[in-house]
Amino acid sequence: MTPCFDEFDRLGLWRKMALLFFAFALSIAAGCGKSSSPPAANPQAAPPPANSVTVSSTPAPAPAELPIPQSTTTTNSTSLTTVQFLNRAMVRWMRTNHRHPRSFEEFASTANVQIPDPPPGKKYALNGRGFIVLVDNSTQ
Repeated sequence: MTPCFDEFDRLGLWRKMALLFFAFALSIAAGCGKSSSPPAANPQAAPPPANSVTVSSTPAPAPAELPIPQSTTTTNSTSLTTVQFLNRAMVRWMRTNHRHPRSFEEFASTANVQIPDPPPGKKYALNGRGFIVLVDNSTQ
């Protein structure tokens, strides 16, 4: 009969530990609520400095169109090409819309980015991995 009592004892200890854990979690959650009484005002508070930033309740303006470099080649390793800049803009677009664009035209019409004309004989398109690339005009 000893194994039977051991099993009940372990089960009882588990229940006690679970009850203790839930009581602790409940007491923590109850202490995290918003106070019903407002905090006392400090009459000795100093006025804010003149160069402090004030928060306005007006909505923020829509983001302005981003300038895009007109060159598709780089002469400096730190400068971005037009295609790289468009790809970064597309990543921002995908974060905002939570999906990939169906075509480059959909991206261009909704991205709020000024798209420069591609070089002669080329056009912008999406490759199989979803990046913007330059392709020949004859390519679909």
